[in-house]
Amino acid sequence: MHAPVDPFLKLLLTRIDERLEQLGMKRREASLMAGLGPDFVREIGRGRQPSIYKTSVFATAIGVPLSWLIGDEIETAPANTNQRTLKELEAYLVQLDKDSISPLRAYICDGDKAAKAELQKLQDAVESAKAEMRR
Repeated sequence: MHAPVDPFLKLLLTRIDERLEQLGMKRREASLMAGLGPDFVREIGRGRQPSIYKTSVFATAIGVPLSWLIGDEIETAPANTNQRTLKELEAYLVQLDKDSISPLRAYICDGDKAAKAELQKLQDAVESAKAEMRR
């Protein structure tokens, strides 16, 4: 594994690893839990700059503020406590649906198959997470 040269990516990866160690999780496991595919964290390690949206989704999934994850906050990662309640997760998914999926639906042209596929993947991820919470 090559460490990223970009100082931002290096800090991002360090903070991800710090939090994952607290949670007792592997990079792949956390990437999948966040719904970002199995290689989200590995790609950061390879020097790929993630979008702010995906970074925000990942931060929420591992229970840290985005500002801490990207280096805006100096404090250490939150303690390993399961503070997220079912209602908090449900509220996040509802907001994700309103903020991300609904506006995308309004802007996607009928002929844009790639955009439709991305929208469907996002909708499926939200529905899957909602169903997982109900279990």
